[in-house]
Amino acid sequence: MKTSRLAAAGLLAAALGVCPAAAGADTVTFLTPSAGTTFGGVTPSDKFTAGLSLTSFGRKAGFEFAFGYTPDFFNQQSDFAIISGSNVTSLMGNVLVGPAIGHDGWIRPYVTVGAGLLRSHVGSSNFFSNVSTNDWALGAGGGVIAWLRHDVGIRGELHYFRSLRKRGSGNSFEVSLGTFDFWTAMAGVTLRL
Repeated sequence: MKTSRLAAAGLLAAALGVCPAAAGADTVTFLTPSAGTTFGGVTPSDKFTAGLSLTSFGRKAGFEFAFGYTPDFFNQQSDFAIISGSNVTSLMGNVLVGPAIGHDGWIRPYVTVGAGLLRSHVGSSNFFSNVSTNDWALGAGGGVIAWLRHDVGIRGELHYFRSLRKRGSGNSFEVSLGTFDFWTAMAGVTLRL
């Protein structure tokens, strides 16, 4: 557990060090609620997913905290459900890099890479069949933000998630790529704060 906390603190410090522009006067901070679909990887079928991200972007780089929730990820229900006993939740810290293009930077393509937590839960009517896992994960993707006005824009993004697994035993911090992976395609309204 101590190693996990040290790794999380190191990731945050590295991300803030990579993004010194996020503290400057040219920084744009915004909130993006979004919705989309999961696909590929271990997804049994395309599923609705929703998210919320808080982003601070300087001239060329930025950092964000992103939350995602996919109900019924493991395809246990026949009908659409927002609340489900089977779901995947993500909480990621991401570094974004991309140029501002056009008058006043009204469009910004970007690439992103990050790390965080993937929590998967498979529920059952039998109490002993409920399974939840918390895994460290990596993510990477790309997207574009287009400002429609000074304070409102739209954002689209493709993002890949991959779990990590611990190798070895004891206090060693050896990790490798896990087998749990999937993609998301999201779109949302971006609100400048």
